[in-house]
Amino acid sequence: MNSYIKGLYMYLSMIYTLVCVQWFLELYVEARLSHLIVNLYVLLSILLSNELHDGLNWLHYFFIPDYGMGFRNGLSSSTAFEHDVIHFSIGCLILLFSQFLFIYFSVRKAKRMDWL
Repeated sequence: MNSYIKGLYMYLSMIYTLVCVQWFLELYVEARLSHLIVNLYVLLSILLSNELHDGLNWLHYFFIPDYGMGFRNGLSSSTAFEHDVIHFSIGCLILLFSQFLFIYFSVRKAKRMDWL
């Protein structure tokens, strides 16, 4: 599989996962607050991932915006950045599992809501 296709897949999966997170949060808090929470999460995860030491590389898997960055997941050919910290196959499994969980719990909450 070409690295461009892998990079596009990881980027689109990352965007969809963040949309699922926001959709899940909107069921519990108002829309503006959930939008603010997701934006703060994106900002903090990008800033904090640069500060992690070598022994804490497993924490990169909790920072969903890092999945869409080619130099973080090893799909970029640029040598100006560090080595990859997110492996493609593990990252794909984590994204798919988290998407499934957020959609499952969102649909479950939406079914219990009184719409009228």
